[in-house]
This record gives sequence, structure tokens and C-alpha cells, in this order.
Amino acid sequence: MGSPKVLDTGWNQYNLIVATDDGVLYARTPNGDLFRFRWNPASDRFTQYRERVGWGWAIYNRVFSPGGDILYGTRTDTQQLVWFRYGEDTATWAGGTAIGSGWSDELDVVADTNSCRLTGYPVPTRPSVPQRSDAATTPVQGTDGLVTFFYVNSAGGLTAGKQRYAGDYEIIEYDVIADYHQFTGAPGVGVREDGRLETLANSHDDAAYRGRVQSTANGSWGPITGVTTHQGWMLSDPVVVSEADKTLTVYAVDDGGALWRRTQVAPNSAYMPWRKIGGTGLTTDFTLVRNGTALDVVARSGDGSLRTARYAGGTLGTWRAIGTDTTGKPAAVAHANGDLQVFVRATDGTVRTQRESGGVFPGAWQTIGNIIAAGSPAAVLRAGGLVELAVRGTDGLVHQSSQVAPAGGFGPWTVHYFEDAATDPTGLLLTSGSPIFTWRSTDGSIRTVFIAAAGTSRTAAAFVGQEARR
Repeated sequence: MGSPKVLDTGWNQYNLIVATDDGVLYARTPNGDLFRFRWNPASDRFTQYRERVGWGWAIYNRVFSPGGDILYGTRTDTQQLVWFRYGEDTATWAGGTAIGSGWSDELDVVADTNSCRLTGYPVPTRPSVPQRSDAATTPVQGTDGLVTFFYVNSAGGLTAGKQRYAGDYEIIEYDVIADYHQFTGAPGVGVREDGRLETLANSHDDAAYRGRVQSTANGSWGPITGVTTHQGWMLSDPVVVSEADKTLTVYAVDDGGALWRRTQVAPNSAYMPWRKIGGTGLTTDFTLVRNGTALDVVARSGDGSLRTARYAGGTLGTWRAIGTDTTGKPAAVAHANGDLQVFVRATDGTVRTQRESGGVFPGAWQTIGNIIAAGSPAAVLRAGGLVELAVRGTDGLVHQSSQVAPAGGFGPWTVHYFEDAATDPTGLLLTSGSPIFTWRSTDGSIRTVFIAAAGTSRTAAAFVGQEARR
């Protein structure tokens, strides 16, 4: 027998739990409501989670199953034995049929749970994930203040490049950190409560997320043997978010356009299965923004429209329309008053923005300068409340623009590296309050622009990340 796996928490709210089929659990609350769960172990997904499928079940003092999604219940009032079968395909019950009487004197009643089995119920399938080694870099600042840059290299290896010295973006120590070489896309990265970095990325081979946790906080990654498999069978790159309770949560979009999440049981611990939280028709181009205690999701739909919803208190709120005529991944920032501002590349290549007011977006885009972009923009909100932007142009160069005043317009686009970029830029706000933008050049090396920002003033410095001599 292997180690036990935590599937969920909070089950002390139920006064009865019974299994009826492969991965199927029913749980009853004291008021008689009955909820259904189905866990698929291969993908580690809850394909159904806490779906209310019945009420009035408090009249049964025993509920048991022979399998096959069949439930037997013994009634406390009539002493009858009652038969039910749930149809997952129709979400309806058959039965409610009394098949015996005089069952009140039994100490307990059970059945052979393998007597009945169902086949043909819907199960997740692995999507075809494209192989990409030109996705953006994911930077993260460790508790030692040093930045590590994570990406998938041209050989499909999960790579970490770490600063050797604080403030120095030219001396980088590169490590391929896993013995798996079919990674794809942009990695997700988070800092665990104990300071260890954790990263994972999708696979173009089997659509399963894999990753590693640092051996010690701010230390080496150790031998490259082994990876942790997060399964998922998702289509998008993973996005890792740190929650208020110090746990890490991974968000992703499946091939049906729904948004899923997978969170740690507790800080520094294992993860519970994937749970669908909502959304339909979403593309893999989505971004997450911390907005107070909530999380704002900004996602592009298949028709090019952009929408947003807030995830708070375990629930994804109503989707709100932002605008249409977009392509690629949106960027977004949450201002101090909670207003969300989004940035997109339009289908004509221009970079555009909208900022909500009172929870409402104007619906009309404002074009920022005359840049024609070849990729998706990156945005960082400086500690002083001004936004910094970066985008890869059709000339292959990364261009940057700065907001000139709070809630105001943007200055001209400028270039700090006159060298072709192989990836879109990514932004990171450092703990000092200053942002950086980073990308990779055609030779695979890391390029970084550091913006020393104080109030409304700023200066920028550009760096070429070179391999450190060990």
C-alpha cells in the first residue's frame, strides 16, 4: 500500500460518506442534502465536485452501496429498505423504490461494493499540447532577494538561471533542473512558505504537468533525477499563485476552455486534485492578478473577446466583458483602488488598454503610441502607482513605455537592446518596488532591463545574462 493521498479538506461537515463506483463518493450534510463527487485518478481531477444531487436524505439512518452508482437506504420512519440508482449521463435518479420492510432492528447493513460496476461514463482525455521552446521566461525573486529565471530550453529541458549577486543581471548561473526533456511552454513558478522555489511546466508528450521543488531555500536544485507529476491533462501553461494562507495554487485551462485550480493541502505540503472553477470557451491566453484578497482572472475567448471574473471565497464570480478584437495573452495590473487595467495586442498589432471605473469597463480601447507588436505585452505596476509596459515589435526588438502620470497616458516607446528577441518579455515587480522586464535572445541568453523607480521618476539599465564560471 502506498502513501495516503489527501483528496480534499472540510469533510467534517458531512455525517455520512459512501463510495458507489470508481472514484465516486456521496456525502450527506446533517440537513439531508446529498452531494456527489467523482475523482479521476489518472488525470488527478475531480470531474464532479460537490454537486448537490438530492435532499431529504436525513430520513435514512444507513446508506450503503454494492457499486454501480446504486444506493440502498434504510428509513427510520417506515423501516423500509429503499433502492436508488444515479445516472451520471442524465443527472437523474432511478428508483426510490422500497424493496424490503422491517429493517430497523439491524445493527448495521453493508454490501459487497464490487458487486456492480458501470462502464462508459465520461472520463478526461489528454489534449494535444504543442511543442514550444520560444515561450516567455518566468522570473521570480527568492527570499534571498535574488531573481531566478525559469524557461524551457530548445531541447525541452526545464531550466533555471539565477543571479549570482543582487542587482547584477549579467552573471547568471544556469541549471537544467529535471531529467525530463519533453517540457513545453512557459513554466509556472512559486515561492513556498519555507522559501523553497517550486516550478512546473506542461509536456508536449502527454499533457501532464511536471516539476520540482528546490532542495533547500535559496539553495541548489541538487541532482536532476526525478520530477513530481501533477497530471492535469490541461492545454495551457500553468500559472502559480501564492494564497493568503501561504499555500501555492496552480491555475490552468483545459482543452474545453474551462478554468481549473489545484492547491496545496497546507503550506509546504502536497497538492489536492484539480478542481474546475468555471469558465467556458476560454483560450490558453489568460492572466491572473492579485487584487486585495481576491484574484482577478483576465482571459481571451476563442472569438477574440476579452473578459474578466473575480475568484474569491472559493467561488468564481460573474464574467464581465472588457472588449473585442484582441489576440495573444492579455496583461493586467490592479491599481491601489482596486481598478483593473488591461493591456492587449489588437488584431492589427497595436497595443491597447482599458481601465475600469466602479467595476465597469468603458468598452472602447485606447491605443498606446504607434508601435506594431509581434507578441503579447507585459505590464508591471510600480510601487509609485505608475505602469511600465514592454512588448516585442515586428522589428524583433523589445520596446518599452512608461505611464507619465497616475491614471494618465503613456510616453514614447523606447528600445534598450538593439538585438533580436526570441521570446516575448515578462515583467516582475521586485520587493524594492522597482520592476524588471526580461526575455531571451536568439542565442538563448537572458536579457533584462532593470527600472530604478521612485515616485514619478525612473531610470533604466539593460543587462546581458552571461553564464557564470563556477
